[in-house]
Amino acid sequence: MLRGITEYNYQRVFRQIGVGFGVSLCLLAIAEIAKINPVKANNIIIAQEASVCESSGGSQFVSAETKNYLVYICGGDNPNTYVGMAKNGGNSISLPLQSYSRDRFVAVNGDTRYTLTRTELIVTQNGRVIVRQRAQWKR
Repeated sequence: MLRGITEYNYQRVFRQIGVGFGVSLCLLAIAEIAKINPVKANNIIIAQEASVCESSGGSQFVSAETKNYLVYICGGDNPNTYVGMAKNGGNSISLPLQSYSRDRFVAVNGDTRYTLTRTELIVTQNGRVIVRQRAQWKR
């Protein structure tokens, strides 16, 4: 009788291993297809948003989107970091905030100033506007 239970358990374990192995192969194939044909979807952007501020050791206060950029305001107890990312996968920058209020965040990198308001992103260099785009905030 004990031998029958043991054989049954072995069969069950091997069946579970086989199913798990098959699922693993299927997921691996899906992952490989995704590398070849990446799909841009809102849930990918949401996952990206969550990880941007977590990787800087804080939480997200504001995220904003313009025609060409994604901007995140991150921090601990208070906002303290500006993160800007080009949508085309190009440049990104992470800077400490120089100042902030409820509706305005300012970060400075040398002679370049990044200002995010509720309605627009303005980037100036040597006092000259180099980027001015309408921004849509998400909280």
